[in-house]
Amino acid sequence: MKKYLSLLVLVIMSLAVRDSGAAIIDTTKVYGVTIDAISGLKNTIPALSNLARKPTTRIVFDEWIAASDYTVAVSQIHAVSFIMGELLDSYYMNQYSLSQYAARSYEYLNTLGGTVDIWEIGNEINGEWLGNTPDVVAKMDTAYKIFKTAGKKTALTLYYNKDCWSNPQNEMFRWAVNNVPSYMKTGLDYVFVSYYEDDCNGLHINWQQVIDSLGKIFPNAKLGIGECGTLNIANKTEYISRYYGTEVIHPRWVGGYFWWYFRQDCVPNTKALWTVLNDALNNIPMPVNLASFHSSVNIREAKLIWVTLAELNNSGFDVERCAAENNWVKAGFVAGNGTTQIPVIYSFKDINLASGKYKYRLKQYDHNGNFEYYNLANDVEIGIPSAFNLSQNYPNPFNPATKIDFSLPVESKVSLIIYDVTGREAVRLINNEIRKADYYTVAFNGSSLSSGVYFYKIISDNFVQTKKMMFIK
Repeated sequence: MKKYLSLLVLVIMSLAVRDSGAAIIDTTKVYGVTIDAISGLKNTIPALSNLARKPTTRIVFDEWIAASDYTVAVSQIHAVSFIMGELLDSYYMNQYSLSQYAARSYEYLNTLGGTVDIWEIGNEINGEWLGNTPDVVAKMDTAYKIFKTAGKKTALTLYYNKDCWSNPQNEMFRWAVNNVPSYMKTGLDYVFVSYYEDDCNGLHINWQQVIDSLGKIFPNAKLGIGECGTLNIANKTEYISRYYGTEVIHPRWVGGYFWWYFRQDCVPNTKALWTVLNDALNNIPMPVNLASFHSSVNIREAKLIWVTLAELNNSGFDVERCAAENNWVKAGFVAGNGTTQIPVIYSFKDINLASGKYKYRLKQYDHNGNFEYYNLANDVEIGIPSAFNLSQNYPNPFNPATKIDFSLPVESKVSLIIYDVTGREAVRLINNEIRKADYYTVAFNGSSLSSGVYFYKIISDNFVQTKKMMFIK
């Protein structure tokens, strides 16, 4: 990075002298930080996990280092953060041949592809220090094809250099227009902009204009700030607050930010600048301002209630349930209210649940397809039934499928049998099986039967009951 040159100069000079009950987990919005080394993970992990928003951590993969050296660190960081893997820092791009860059891409993909969420296939790609432009483009293009073919999310970081370039062909917009292939312009998942005021005459960028212009060049990519920072200690607080407070109105703006000096400035999280950055994250407005998210239980039904104070472009909420570790399924959908500054109360009932503990989260979508997660802070527990029961099938009448619910307060041997009107057994859904105390739902498809009245009967150790149902083809 050009930032390393600034660091070297500085070294030489120095030698000379909120509680809503809902945890927020973001995905499409990017709250980025950068770590340029994986040493000191004992302090880095808490500094990441305690941030107000789930971060996306750029890990700078060092030059000539095997991907396997990062396996443990990437796994630990991924447990508390999304990860953007910087395939190679721009400062070292010119040290790699095309074949070496391709080999590095395959090596890192095969080793870390399962835990890196976004692959930064080119860093500060238009920087004049990267080498001959055709060589740079070939490396960028090759890495893009490798990761894209593997189905991975790709990011390209440009270097903003208005009036601080030597070769005008390296000006950011000109370079992007002239050198990024058309399929990359339409296919990149993210395009970020790296900018260091200390390297560029202290210019304050009009980020709205920059992002609007990039949006025209890259019509599908999500857009944001890819690097920022300063070595000037006196300016760090102001820079963090200003960059993370940047507001851009664009349908594909995701933030990004990626303070380069997170490891140096914010680890451990007792450092003052960690608090500055955390406060800056807290101040970034959410598309949906969730005031509360709570649950209640009625027998085998979970009722979820959440309240929004304000909404921006809110399409609605997928309600997701998890009964096993990270096995999330969609339980339903609740429509949102678009844009409103009026508090809205939402509710959802998840019915016919089996006994056990469940986690819930809301997946909130906007009308552009962006989404964020809001986790219910507590588990929902459905207890064991207090009595034997056989419920009326539903729907009834049915054609051709229906469901039958029953409950067992104790472990029992169970049979569930369907009879026709003559008393002849038509189908045996459960045959003398031992079932633990729980709520059960049995699906039945009657397509092989004739229309008419049928009876279904449960027989267990201490309970027998029969109910009638109607099948109409």
